[in-house]
Amino acid sequence: MTSLLFRLFVQHQLRATAAVILGITTLFFVLTLLENLGDANIAGGVEALRATMLEMPAILHAALPPCAALGCAVSLALLEGRRELALMRILGLPRWRLVAWIACGGVLWVIAHAMVAEYLLPSSAALSRDLESQRRGTLVTETETVWLKTAGGYARFDLAGTQGTYLQQVWLFDYADDGIHSVRQARYARYESNAWTLYGIQAANVGVDGWDFDERGNQAWPDGPEPDLLANFAIPPDNLKLAQLRELAASLRALEQNTVRLDLLIWSRLGDELALLGLMLAMLALTRFRIRTDAGRTRNAILASLFAVLLFYYFQVIVKQFALDQGLPGFVGAMLPLLGIGLLVLGGRLTVARA
Repeated sequence: MTSLLFRLFVQHQLRATAAVILGITTLFFVLTLLENLGDANIAGGVEALRATMLEMPAILHAALPPCAALGCAVSLALLEGRRELALMRILGLPRWRLVAWIACGGVLWVIAHAMVAEYLLPSSAALSRDLESQRRGTLVTETETVWLKTAGGYARFDLAGTQGTYLQQVWLFDYADDGIHSVRQARYARYESNAWTLYGIQAANVGVDGWDFDERGNQAWPDGPEPDLLANFAIPPDNLKLAQLRELAASLRALEQNTVRLDLLIWSRLGDELALLGLMLAMLALTRFRIRTDAGRTRNAILASLFAVLLFYYFQVIVKQFALDQGLPGFVGAMLPLLGIGLLVLGGRLTVARA
């Protein structure tokens, strides 16, 4: 009997959650498509549809946690409204088992959310970046100044290539234990045949009598950065894979730059999944296990759950911004939103106790 109830409960929860996710994402798909159709920079319906499809992974990633929690709440409200949860309690089903069943269904959505962040988001962001470059009729995107530590010192350049294989205005500062030895400036650099080449070099070297200046034409750059790392700068950090985020943060940390936001993004890959699962479990706190059917209360329970989910995500935005402003460690900033789940559970239990 227990295994049958478990299967029916999880199936009902998954169907309700999938329906909510499908409904919300469809709504955002239509709104985004209409927005792209009205964009003067996008020509034609086919291009607007393509741009919309590339935006959908980001929309799905943002919408999946609240939709999963709301779907769980809808499932519980419907089961409660039909007295099925009350019958389960009458049959002796402990509350902790319901918690475990919700967690089993929630793990599937946690995996889906993590897969979207690790695979769909980076792929769609890279494809969108490349298509945007082609649409402008050039392989050069908007330049971004980047500092990186190299084997010989530091490098400063304007990242211009979509794949991290073309750089403009490259400055190389070569250091040793006794200080700076030389400064080289190249008009541009290309990565070809698995090697970097600097073009149009002007160099200033520290000599015995001071600085010596010369022009060297073209020159190999053996300690140049990996193109894959450079390509990460052309994609918003939110859309990078976890390994790419760590690599980017390590490069900036070597330059003693502030990496609080990147650290928060890295730890949020864990914190957001815990928040998704915890928020689904918190929906059980709004359940009253009514014996009598009441359509009005079922509707009110769904509305209360919707309000609770929206309140939590507003709280999440506030505390993460607070963590950034205060420069808190990434782990602390990513875990602070979990306090909101505790407050929701406490508020839900007090509400149920008064009803």
